[in-house]
Amino acid sequence: MSLRDRAAGIDLLDESNVELREGEKILKIPVSEIYSESQVRKYFPIEKIKDLGASIKEHGQIQPIVVYPMDGKGYKIQKGECRWRGAKLHEISHLDAIVRTTGTMFQQLAENIHRIDLDPFEVGAALLLMKKEEGLNNKQLAKKMTISESEISAFLKTVSAPEFVVKAYYDDQIGDKETVNSLRIAASMNEEMTKNLLANEVTRQGAQLLVKKLKVETINVSSRGKKKSKARDASQPRTNETHINQPKAIRVSLSDGRQGLIDTHGEADIGYLSIIIDKCSEAVILPVTDVNLIGYGN
Repeated sequence: MSLRDRAAGIDLLDESNVELREGEKILKIPVSEIYSESQVRKYFPIEKIKDLGASIKEHGQIQPIVVYPMDGKGYKIQKGECRWRGAKLHEISHLDAIVRTTGTMFQQLAENIHRIDLDPFEVGAALLLMKKEEGLNNKQLAKKMTISESEISAFLKTVSAPEFVVKAYYDDQIGDKETVNSLRIAASMNEEMTKNLLANEVTRQGAQLLVKKLKVETINVSSRGKKKSKARDASQPRTNETHINQPKAIRVSLSDGRQGLIDTHGEADIGYLSIIIDKCSEAVILPVTDVNLIGYGN
């Protein structure tokens, strides 16, 4: 693969094609007079940045960067931070640039949000910042970005992924936000098992299966702990109302919105639970994947 090919497409949020607007012109600006602040991107793959800088030095700059008018610090970057960083690494003195007064983080992201190879962590961080700065909820943000609310939520959740999951993404072990979020959930329940999974080749299905397995184990542990608590309560005299009002079952919600209690005395195959639905005297057997743990309830 050529140097130009390796460098292509690495700067998803600031390497998109730049169109020259009416009245604009491309200037050569000293790299030393350009600076970065509050860019969408927060992770810069150093080897790819080096490739990009080498490509600029060997083949020339394909796209101009976009900067704000000069202020007290210099020209602040709107688009092209990876090119600027690559140029600094290779001691390139000047970059082609367009000076543009308008341009926001929202515009940077909106131009690229539909690309399938977007970095989910960068997008999530950018969306989170926009929510805070613009005072938007997920629904309003989804409308502005013209994507579904569930997509917005998925991007935002990647921000809380542990560092070892983030590293696995940048090491090309995983390649989509769905797998990232499955591993994020798994890590919150059992970090060691999640790291063990990442020690081998990871698929989206494998990550989802780990989450299901850990959910089953969590529910089973909670159920066993509740039985032990009941046994202790039965062997001790009740001296006050605190014992009388202690929770007696594990409360869950179902995928259809109903709620109920896990029937700890019911019989169910592995991977299934016996649930006593609220306002219903009979128990139903449901897959554990259709059940979400709420907490302890009476």
